Amino acid sequence: SRLGGQEKDGGFNYTGGAINQNQVQFVNIPAKCTINIFTTTGDLVASVRHISGTGDEPWYLVTDNNQRPVSGIYLCHIRNDSAPSEVKMLKLVVLR
Repeated sequence: SRLGGQEKDGGFNYTGGAINQNQVQFVNIPAKCTINIFTTTGDLVASVRHISGTGDEPWYLVTDNNQRPVSGIYLCHIRNDSAPSEVKMLKLVVLR
């Protein structure tokens, strides 16, 4: 499977409706993977461990320092824990 959305379509814009406004849903990810979210200058914003075995994982838009990220572009590094050489980089836009 491809990491992080449908590559041929350029990814997903998941609105989630009114209830899920403060989350990003990573879809089509490996059963066990690590998602690291960075600023464009390379600062680690959050690490999300996906261990549930499903193909999706939410990020509730809270940094590892328990703050809300500001509007901007973020880089997401998704690493398959079962095959560490399988990685995918994605761009994520947060608008507040």
